[in-house]
Order: sequence, then C-alpha cells, then structure tokens
Amino acid sequence: MVDATDRRLIDAMLADGRASLREIGERSDVSPTTVSARLEGLESVVGSVVPLIDYEQLGYETAIVRLRVDGPSREGVLDRLDERPELTSVYAVTGPTDVIAIGSFENREALDDTHREILALDGVRDVEVAVVRSVAASFEQFPVADRA
Repeated sequence: MVDATDRRLIDAMLADGRASLREIGERSDVSPTTVSARLEGLESVVGSVVPLIDYEQLGYETAIVRLRVDGPSREGVLDRLDERPELTSVYAVTGPTDVIAIGSFENREALDDTHREILALDGVRDVEVAVVRSVAASFEQFPVADRA
C-alpha cells in the first residue's frame, strides 16, 4: 500500500526525474537508504525511468485511433495493438468505442498503412482516426502527496 512517504517520494521524482537518491531523500525528508528501499516497492507505480520523447519535435504526427470490436475478439485485438511500436497508448474503454489507441506516425502514409492493418484484424468492425492538430497537454503528471 502506498503511504504518505511514498507519495512524497513520487512527488520528488516528478519534480526532477534525474535527481539522485540523496536529492530525492532531501526533498522527501527521508534517508537515501529509505528512498532506495521504498522505490523498489514502488516499481509497479513508478515503473522504469525512461526519457519522454517529444515525437512532434522529430516530425511525427500524433493520431487518436478509435475501434469498435466484437466482444470476444477484444483481448486479441488489444494484444495485437500492444505489439505495434507506433501506438504509444492502448486502452480498453466503455461507451460507443471499445478501444482507443494513441500513436505517433512518421507521415500520413505510415498512418494510412496502420489504419488498414488495424481494420484487417479479426473482430475489428470499425476504425476511426483523428489526426491531432495541436497539443494542449501531453504526458502531464500531477503531485500525489496532497491527495492521500
């Protein structure tokens, strides 16, 4: 279970993802040894530390892909979508859409190819693609210590 100390550690990491254990400890008022032990226990919450790539800066276009899928096929479709590296997020959702995926594509041709390949998956009834025109917020994080 995540407690107040864990939440302070998470907030310290959000403030500076490159901070050392000592710096995280100073911000959280715990020792570096405690930081190390606590972070091991938080692996399912924090995950691995990886860079956040701004694909738009590299010339990629972002698109949101909405799928309607036959019920029994949903898990198989989710597995196939998870295998596609250009899809950075894949969600099973409620409502008129069964699956929403967000992806980054080198160009329209790559997006069109992905669209056709997804539409050809067993159980996929319909695919809608919306190209993102502008980004107001992306990969935003928020402090959690005050939300316990």
